[in-house]
Amino acid sequence: MTILGYVFLTYLLLGLLFAIAFAAKGCKVLDEGAATSGVAFRLMIVPASLLLWPHLLRRWLSARGEESARGEKGARGEKGARGEKGARGEKEARGDANVEGNQHD
Repeated sequence: MTILGYVFLTYLLLGLLFAIAFAAKGCKVLDEGAATSGVAFRLMIVPASLLLWPHLLRRWLSARGEESARGEKGARGEKGARGEKGARGEKEARGDANVEGNQHD
């Protein structure tokens, strides 16, 4: 076997290890819909994550870094990118008069 063959096998072995971990935990971090997915979905993403593992690993690590920096539960928070209330809820909580759909005349 050539060096290129060993490199390819190493890539696939690392990809398989990553794909198992990603299907078990990582997909929940990157996609909120995957948190409630079943075994069939997780088995379906294994082949793609086996081949695309470097890209998915970067996204998973950056999402975990954002999560720890913000101190939130998920990569985008429990209720979205801006936390529980979102942009509109924050303005309403402050009492801003010019919130879309909540204008006081």
